[in-house]
Amino acid sequence: MALAATTLVLAGCAGTTEADQASGGSGDGEIAAAPGFDPASKTITVAAMYPISGAFANTIQDVVGMRAYFERATAGGGILEGYTVEVESPDTPFDVSGAIPIYQQIKDDVAIIAVLGGFIADGLPLEDDDKLAVVPLTTSTDDPTILPVYPTYETFGANSVAWNAEQEGGQDDVYCTLKMDGPIGDQTEFGVEYAAQELGVRYGGSASFPAPNPSDVTAQIVTLRDAGCTEITVAGVFVMQQAAARAAQLGWEPHWTALGTTYVSDIATGTAADYIQENVSFLFTGSDWEDSSVEGQVDLVEDVESVEPGTPPALVTYETGYITGMVMAAVIRQAIDDGDMSPAGLLAASNAVGNVDMLGLGGGGYDYGSGPDDRQPPRAVTFYEVTDETEQGVRAVETGFTSPAGDSVGLFYEQ
Repeated sequence: MALAATTLVLAGCAGTTEADQASGGSGDGEIAAAPGFDPASKTITVAAMYPISGAFANTIQDVVGMRAYFERATAGGGILEGYTVEVESPDTPFDVSGAIPIYQQIKDDVAIIAVLGGFIADGLPLEDDDKLAVVPLTTSTDDPTILPVYPTYETFGANSVAWNAEQEGGQDDVYCTLKMDGPIGDQTEFGVEYAAQELGVRYGGSASFPAPNPSDVTAQIVTLRDAGCTEITVAGVFVMQQAAARAAQLGWEPHWTALGTTYVSDIATGTAADYIQENVSFLFTGSDWEDSSVEGQVDLVEDVESVEPGTPPALVTYETGYITGMVMAAVIRQAIDDGDMSPAGLLAASNAVGNVDMLGLGGGGYDYGSGPDDRQPPRAVTFYEVTDETEQGVRAVETGFTSPAGDSVGLFYEQ
């Protein structure tokens, strides 16, 4: 197991959550030592259980984003001013069986755990240990041990249909889903089908592929083509380039809207680049790398450059780590103010942190309410065109998009 830990330098600007405004980075009384918390040195240790090697190596950028936010949070005037935050990043397989032993090894040495993959977090014995996990993309909004960060997959799916219908939808369009087996695909499809029904457009079904990286999707492409699909929402990882290459070989050109989870850094210049630039949009949150109109994006770029000078711009990864750090820092601040950094104290703090404003990132911020039954995920998304004219390979064409279907869609597991 590869393990990296970084002690962050206290430098940067102020934090950005409502909890920061409430606490003012104020001092605190005596707080007992707890897993991941050393009151003598005022050091807090958290973990990022991300797959940072192999096919998922680019998730190291998530860890960079998280460290970047904690540098801001611990700086003068920051939400955790006076504290040091160390981020441990054990290389965690993207499957439950591989994640469990890593969790067992680190759980008693960290305060909060960030987990990539809602299905992995669901498989960890968090409840047995009162351990709190912050998970960027998950629909486990009712689990007291899991704090989601982004809009739900259902919201992404519903807004995909709504935006495309609004932009160029015609009476003959058929909306479909290319989906990875498991929660990402099933929940996105639920949102797509819901929005199609709400908007009175035709839903043509789905084609699924095994997680996480199929060897070939030709059969799935043929299925969607034969169903007459003209607007396809893609939910999964790694698959968009392969799907585009197969569709191009077949001479088939529907419009594809791919969730940000399928983004790769060479999306505009690598496999099937010409086809992708002509036929594919991306759907996530955030904005262009150099967008000075989004406060959170300005902070993100400044902080990432501080931690990792010369880092290449990217969609999804840095933002994911950055806003996950925002949520973790807000919960820690609340726990410090409550005088209890124990696992139970951090869980209680997660029910008292309220709204975490991400300053234009993450779909607008997450209102955690007074508990799991009261949580309100963000609903705004951003649509990107693919272009080789930017270092990211994409350019935002509409930020902060919401729709009645995206605002009203429920959760897959509530049905």
